[in-house]
Amino acid sequence: MDAVCWRCGDVTLERASARRSGGRETFSCPRCRRQYARAPGKDLTDHWRSVISLVLYPVMFEAEPSQHADRVARMLLRSKSQDELPRIVTEIRDELTRPQQRVSDILDTQAKEPELRTYLACIADSLEVVLRDPGAVPRIQPASDSGPATGSE
Repeated sequence: MDAVCWRCGDVTLERASARRSGGRETFSCPRCRRQYARAPGKDLTDHWRSVISLVLYPVMFEAEPSQHADRVARMLLRSKSQDELPRIVTEIRDELTRPQQRVSDILDTQAKEPELRTYLACIADSLEVVLRDPGAVPRIQPASDSGPATGSE
């Protein structure tokens, strides 16, 4: 079965490369140029360097990435431009509301799928606080804590 682009919906992906080391195949959308990958025995995922992969990378060896969401959100706020932050939030929210992939397969992370999705939601929540009020200081609480996920200090 041919895979189609998640963004374009009706465009068949083109094989960008044969299996490389690790056995991953890569694919590309001829219309929007979005990149995808598929590891042997797994479903299609975003390719390395996609927005979600870059947000997952700092916690790929963590069993409980939500415990590190504050650190990663602050890193993103320092390293990304104000123009890039809305795209990060949009990509995360799109994946959370309309799951297209097992995000745990993008980088072969240690954490389980539900924990990674909680972590991604924490990151998006934190970035949204700052996008609404650039002077706000995001406060992320792990999912196990009570209280709001984010807030201003």
